[in-house]
Amino acid sequence: MKSSIFDNKAVIYIQTLVLFITLLIIWYSNYYYTLYWLEGFSFFSTLPDFTSIQMNLPTDIFKYIGAYLLQFFQNPLYGAAIQAGIATFIVLCIEICILRLFKKVPMSWIAFIPIPFFINGQYEDITLERSMQWCMIILLLTVICLLLSIWKKSFFAPKWLQSPFLAIGIPTIILGISIYQLTNKDQFNQHQEQLCQIDYHANHQNWQEILEIIQPNDTHRDEFKLRYALLALSETGQLGDHMFKYGIRDFSQFLFIGNEEPFQRNFNALFYQSLDMPNEIIHQCYQQSLTSPFGFNFKSFRLLTDTYLHIGNYDLANKYLEVLRHTSMHKEWIEERTNQLNSIKQNTSSANAKDNSPFVGNFLETMTSLVEQYPNNKKFADLYLSGILTTKNAAYFYQAFQFVASYLYANGECIPRHFEEALLLISLDDKTILSRYNISKESKQRFHDFLTMYQSNNINTAKLKHAGSYWNYVYFQ
Repeated sequence: MKSSIFDNKAVIYIQTLVLFITLLIIWYSNYYYTLYWLEGFSFFSTLPDFTSIQMNLPTDIFKYIGAYLLQFFQNPLYGAAIQAGIATFIVLCIEICILRLFKKVPMSWIAFIPIPFFINGQYEDITLERSMQWCMIILLLTVICLLLSIWKKSFFAPKWLQSPFLAIGIPTIILGISIYQLTNKDQFNQHQEQLCQIDYHANHQNWQEILEIIQPNDTHRDEFKLRYALLALSETGQLGDHMFKYGIRDFSQFLFIGNEEPFQRNFNALFYQSLDMPNEIIHQCYQQSLTSPFGFNFKSFRLLTDTYLHIGNYDLANKYLEVLRHTSMHKEWIEERTNQLNSIKQNTSSANAKDNSPFVGNFLETMTSLVEQYPNNKKFADLYLSGILTTKNAAYFYQAFQFVASYLYANGECIPRHFEEALLLISLDDKTILSRYNISKESKQRFHDFLTMYQSNNINTAKLKHAGSYWNYVYFQ
């Protein structure tokens, strides 16, 4: 019988390699930040305590292996290779079964059939437990097939299963389906990737990048993006100038209150880190860890370690570093902090670790405490006054502004745009404000323009021309 190109095993290897490379590229290019986030949300340690906790049930072995692999997602290229490699492993195992049982190379297309079913749930498999179960089942089937091939050298297969059209067509179609499943099928995945990207930049303090990703129109219906945008504005000193563009409606939107999702607790920890409030950072880290299927997570562990180093608590910083020494991807990270740890040990004791935490209540109560403690801190003052602006309480704002101004605006310093807008509104009842504070001519002209439109009942034009202003927020929202 004349040999076909599809009888060559090299075709199998090429098709399988194309599948691996395609999936690798898709995972790396489309889900770079998701892969990084998965590592942060996971946890693995070679310490006996962790192993004993994770191995309570026979099926826990799958989660344990998954936790080990997730460590390497810290490098998204490794993570993409692992995700692509799992799918490729499934194909290779089935190809081995086909070759051993039927001795027909053109039938290798059958090995690709399970891939869409596997990939369909791969994104949601944040512990890799499902992926490990697939691998174990396929591996067991492969062993069974190998044993059967010893008992019987070859099994019969219909000729139509050996069709060259199937040999090339099915893998191609399945590859297309897989690409669709990972890229276009679920818009939720793409939204999650963007949140992971924003979270990545926040953890690395790339605040300007966050403001480039999040556009003002994005935040009116997305509570996550709104909070990250407000934090980025605060960290770049733009909160008092631009926050109303992003659709804030209440001071509670600076934080997540009463929610237990990982993103929300992580954001709260970042927010309190920006305020240098170690006790609340620690609180949020522990709360976030409760949401992890592993009982803890690397992101919280690293933040807790840095927090204890920051406040000079040698015992706890050393404790967390010691745990991280029993992981696979933290060697350089630990080395970068060893000198700081040794310095704490030599110069201070855990008993003398600093603790100047302010009172923590709702957002305004917390910021009031911070401003009273650090009246010269402009970031705290901007957050405090911006929160008050959302209440639309002019008397409350003016009283707070007078206190802040005595420290920050007593010598004619420039006042943030929204604070100027509020002062101009208050000046309708108290003209002395105009001479007391350095309000820009541009803001005065805009206010005159707004009042003219509003008083002439030209509401739509006023809304459009002064969108994103405090006046628009007070009168029209």
